[in-house]
Amino acid sequence: MKDKDLGITLSVHPEYADLAAAGQRNIERRAREMSELFTVWSFFPDGTHEADGPPIPGEAAIRRAKSIIDSVGGRLGFVIEIRVVDRGDETVFHWTKADGILFPTPEDCERAKQ
Repeated sequence: MKDKDLGITLSVHPEYADLAAAGQRNIERRAREMSELFTVWSFFPDGTHEADGPPIPGEAAIRRAKSIIDSVGGRLGFVIEIRVVDRGDETVFHWTKADGILFPTPEDCERAKQ
């Protein structure tokens, strides 16, 4: 069996070839999952901020951000900003109490559909 990313050929006894292939697929799947995790950050009026739990998959992160925005704290201004960032600390979603959703813009969403 050959690892495509590393260019390494693994010697596997024929009896265990199916098991080795399944293990490789599981490793590849887990690697994809781990690289696609996002952190939801909440910002408060006193200038402090905190991560809202550990990194989670993208759809869950957006649901969590929406949950915070729609919460009592979000509606009353106890939370003034939400950012969802990827593992490279790049912002993929940005909301403020004053301005609403700043990123992605409607234009960004349209370009992503194309």
